[in-house]
Amino acid sequence: MDERERQKKALATLLARTMNLPMFTTPLRQSQEDSNIDSGIPGNMWASKVDWPVETGPELKRVVHDTWEHMKFDAATYYDFDNPPAIHGEWVGPRPGFSRKDKPPAVSPAEAYQNISKEAQNPTTILFLFGGAFVRGSAALSRPVTSTLASLSGGRVFALNYRLSPQHPFPAPALDLLIAYFTLLHPPPGAMHSPVDPSHIVLAGESAGAILAAALIQCLLHLRRQNPQNPTVTFNGRQVPVALPAGLAVLSPAFDIGLSLPSFERNNDRDWIWGADPRIRSNFPADDVWPSDPPRVMPYCHDSALAHPMLNTTAVALEDLKGFPPVWIAAGEAETLVDGTMVVAKDVALAGGEVELVLYEGMPHIFPL
Repeated sequence: MDERERQKKALATLLARTMNLPMFTTPLRQSQEDSNIDSGIPGNMWASKVDWPVETGPELKRVVHDTWEHMKFDAATYYDFDNPPAIHGEWVGPRPGFSRKDKPPAVSPAEAYQNISKEAQNPTTILFLFGGAFVRGSAALSRPVTSTLASLSGGRVFALNYRLSPQHPFPAPALDLLIAYFTLLHPPPGAMHSPVDPSHIVLAGESAGAILAAALIQCLLHLRRQNPQNPTVTFNGRQVPVALPAGLAVLSPAFDIGLSLPSFERNNDRDWIWGADPRIRSNFPADDVWPSDPPRVMPYCHDSALAHPMLNTTAVALEDLKGFPPVWIAAGEAETLVDGTMVVAKDVALAGGEVELVLYEGMPHIFPL
């Protein structure tokens, strides 16, 4: 067996093993709980958990609905959704001079946030959105990523714990993000943070998180088109301006969530994300949030929504991409979803936007993680 054949055999073995990963074999509620386990804050970072009560009315829900209706081109529908009772997440920043193994100090969330602000070298605020196919993941699980982003940027990170599916299918997480974004800009009384200048905010997302980042931009652009001279929206009982963030930085975006482009088959034997979502199979372990009867459909959206541009970013019309902020994208050339990444990068550029796409040869989905 030559070296090339040996590598192909090793890769095939690795890919076969991925389907036995706990995320693909554990009942969904248990998988969600496992991904939300807080194993502690590493000694080289600060983390400050927050819970912002949602006091705004139905206006932002209406924005999500109106954006959905504006962008749909067929009978795509969504499951009903509403405001969350609170926005959950955590502020993250580096703790210089300490290692991950060092014991973190016992401080209050307010003290941790003060240290995050003190250590920040610039006003950059990264709004981070974890991946996990909308069904699993958390800010706590993402700490190795968010602490690295804070350290490399010299700023701070807010990692959002958006609601998960199937309990809260799309577009519920898009509404969570929209509320979180305006809360950063216009904090409620008692919030630890001061108003954040939108020009200092960068959206960062991995996999499904990249879809959410793009959906937020679509909601903001839709609002701005309603009143180009003075775009505003009602938030927490007052009119506030609608401003775009400085840009987006996404890794291995799942833009082709409908799995409709050639790379889904072309890279089927090169990526660990391959084949249909195992959670829709009849033999996937059933539980109270994901029963097997009635027959399963997609856990994160209504089946008719798989091609909707708010969820499937490859379907966004060029006209709706005009005004998109600068985008930086990194992806593996061996990903089953890479064609969707390239389509969106091309479309943003064709619409007049600034985009940088970096492809890594032979690399699979979310390879740096």
